[in-house]
Amino acid sequence: MIRKKTEHKLRLEIAQQAARLIALDDARDFMTARRKAASQLGVCEKKYLPSNIEIESALAGYQQLFHGDTQRKRLRQLRLLAIDSMQSFRQFNPRLTGPVLSGTANQHSEITLHLFSDNPEEIVIHLINNGIPYETTARHIRTMRNIVSSFPAYRFIAGQTPIVLTVFPIVQQHSAPLDPVGFRPMQRATEAEIRSLIDITQPEPV
Repeated sequence: MIRKKTEHKLRLEIAQQAARLIALDDARDFMTARRKAASQLGVCEKKYLPSNIEIESALAGYQQLFHGDTQRKRLRQLRLLAIDSMQSFRQFNPRLTGPVLSGTANQHSEITLHLFSDNPEEIVIHLINNGIPYETTARHIRTMRNIVSSFPAYRFIAGQTPIVLTVFPIVQQHSAPLDPVGFRPMQRATEAEIRSLIDITQPEPV
């Protein structure tokens, strides 16, 4: 019983330290944060390392405790900007995903949208026609537990916020890939769902 309690305590301490590193921008992803946190706490055994889900939960708690009002306002701004972007790409059935949807976004977070088209060049033409400077890149996403696929992506800046458009074939619109946190089907939201989320959880600041 004592050993189990000790293991649980260590996992929690590492998760909390990893969350702090992410919140303070000393680590950009869970893997790096977990490794740094374990090293700082002098923990080497893998069995004591927290899962991505545990770190994400600790991050949400940290943000609520130390950056509650600031983070909520920033999250609202990002979600409103996401809605504006989704309206611009409405013909591609955009879906919001990532930290801006989950609620753990910070001042450095990018907005991640999934678009659907069997011809990614349509997105390029749309960007050019609307005078939006962009970078071509790719996103490696886990579509099944043991399969990682590469998808075309386009990155541009709105104000000071990076927005990444990842393009999936139309057939995958109703088949979500696995998220990198818990390898569960990735949460994706429509414009209407984001509006509802903002209305319910984030009233306009006075």
